Amino acid sequence: MGVVMTQRIIVQRLTSMEWLVCSSTDEGAQILHVASVLWAVRQTVHKLKHFYLDLSKATPQPVEKLRSLHPRFYPTPTTFPCNGQNITFSYLGPLQTHPTCVTFKAKITDMPTGSTCKDLRKGSTVVIKFVSIYGEDVHRFLEDHQVAPALYYVGKVPEWEWAITALQPPTGTQTHSLTFGRPFMVAMAFVESKRPDKDLEGQQVARILHLLHTAGFVFGDLRAPNIIFDGKGVKLIDFDWGGCFNPEQAKRNLQGVPLLVQEKLMSPTLSDLANTEFARYPINICKDLFHEEALAPILPSHDWKMWRMLYGLTSDQGDAILRKQE
Repeated sequence: MGVVMTQRIIVQRLTSMEWLVCSSTDEGAQILHVASVLWAVRQTVHKLKHFYLDLSKATPQPVEKLRSLHPRFYPTPTTFPCNGQNITFSYLGPLQTHPTCVTFKAKITDMPTGSTCKDLRKGSTVVIKFVSIYGEDVHRFLEDHQVAPALYYVGKVPEWEWAITALQPPTGTQTHSLTFGRPFMVAMAFVESKRPDKDLEGQQVARILHLLHTAGFVFGDLRAPNIIFDGKGVKLIDFDWGGCFNPEQAKRNLQGVPLLVQEKLMSPTLSDLANTEFARYPINICKDLFHEEALAPILPSHDWKMWRMLYGLTSDQGDAILRKQE
């Protein structure tokens, strides 16, 4: 429990809920713990009181400078494992100006001697992101085809384990896009994005969608901020909604899907990729996006609808683009 004295939200809460009622005859450890918390609160209130009494005498510090430098504006984790070695980083700033931003630009400050974590080295710029769901398989698949940034780590955040109560669904059940698990961290390469010719971008994105769908994956969030261009080619980022799609449902919803992709979706090989856990849109937005029922599964037709909206092209034009590369 704590009061945030900043203009923006601090990333993690200060303490967990505290039990203040005696429940047994053996309460020594609990009494000591509660006393420690209350003592810390008393010390903090005392310091805050003097801070604000002396505030008029202090030299004002620009908010933007404070936000970019002070550690309290960033999450506590500053390491992630890669190939069994701990990589240390420091935050450079959020990648968005919105207070809810959970994606940060960071710099590698320390690496073990002889580290073999892909192309990372001291001074490398990375992206650190905190999520509750992530399409790791989709990201790694596109990374292998050089159309997604290098992925260094996807996993739990040990520093936050004490503050998190996990509500795990029964094994083998679908989560239906409700988040039950613990938040975890994603570390990937930072790519300086440029804006290519729109026609070229549309063609390259079409090829990426074709690649994804013929492998049994969907992206789900095809928007301009999630498409970057590194000077050589288009890459996709932000795989929070990415995952497998249900081939049988995909075959029943082919509206707007290029004919070449439709042919691949009818392949018996793709049917063998059936998965018990399919990608679904978050429960609070699927109606706004596609006017469908809650818990709507993400299908190739959804990716292609967003592609057409982005580039003003038709499914026939998409089919022509794909057949040209074959």
